[in-house]
Amino acid sequence: MWARSFDISAQQTGVREATGKNDGRMVSQYLQSTGLREGNPWCAAVIVWTFQEASKLCGVAMTFIRSALANGIYNWAMNTGRKAKQQQVQEGDLIVWKFSRSASGHIGRVRRKINNLWVINDEGNTASGTGNQRDGDGFYQRKRYLGQLGRMALRGYIGRAV
Repeated sequence: MWARSFDISAQQTGVREATGKNDGRMVSQYLQSTGLREGNPWCAAVIVWTFQEASKLCGVAMTFIRSALANGIYNWAMNTGRKAKQQQVQEGDLIVWKFSRSASGHIGRVRRKINNLWVINDEGNTASGTGNQRDGDGFYQRKRYLGQLGRMALRGYIGRAV
């Protein structure tokens, strides 16, 4: 199921919000997978949606958490033994950043590891340009440093064991 959700993730590249306000046909579907409506941040919701769709295609029950919070997904992964080590980050793994003293953060999926410091991620609710935009208008592939993301610190990685 992990590999299937990874393939589904790649197919989302190019999805855009309708008006730049966390809305649109696909954004609505992503958010519905976590029980939310349009207008909410959706970086975590698109991850959940890919697992939901993979579960349907594979004909198995979904075992991935239905959280709209990147850090909710990370906490679940830690509590269920799915946290990966940086040296073992692979294509398809999830990467989570967090603002200090806040539940807010950002999540992406490693498309390709460049080296031990950089990856290319699939990410929703981000911008297409350079910089650390986490609240953008679409789903893009972004080059990310495996450390800080703007004012957010790297929280960690979630591996394929899900």
